[in-house]
Amino acid sequence: MTGDPHVESHAGSPQPIMLRRSTALRVAMAAFALLVSCAVCGAAAPHCGILQAVGFAVATLAILMLGMLAYERRQPFVLKIGPDGVAAFSRAGEALLAGHIVGFSQWPHLFLVMAIAGCDGKGRVHPLLIPADSLSPDSFRELAVKARRGAR
Repeated sequence: MTGDPHVESHAGSPQPIMLRRSTALRVAMAAFALLVSCAVCGAAAPHCGILQAVGFAVATLAILMLGMLAYERRQPFVLKIGPDGVAAFSRAGEALLAGHIVGFSQWPHLFLVMAIAGCDGKGRVHPLLIPADSLSPDSFRELAVKARRGAR
């Protein structure tokens, strides 16, 4: 056991896979936020002056960073892959989604996107993005194989 009560509460379920926060995804989101903020400043400066344009850029950066933090909080901490589908749980042990894998896409060595159906009882399909650096290479390969099998 890991000593983490949130992980231990899921230990009886099929194959729990712990996820780390993705450094590559964080860097990409921060770079995007900076690029968009610079674009806002460059586009606004000729129309309203440099000081006001910088204010717009700072506001844009703040909004995008808050969105990034909200996205990070919604990401799963533990995945469980079973014969009947996949379930994702938050750090607090709350179920984020559960259902059958109905599709997947993989960009080798970068990330895996799974389409999960049956999460909300309305038949909608929800994406689940798993960056490669959030797992060990062996776990990422195993998850990709299970996603491929589950999507059939």
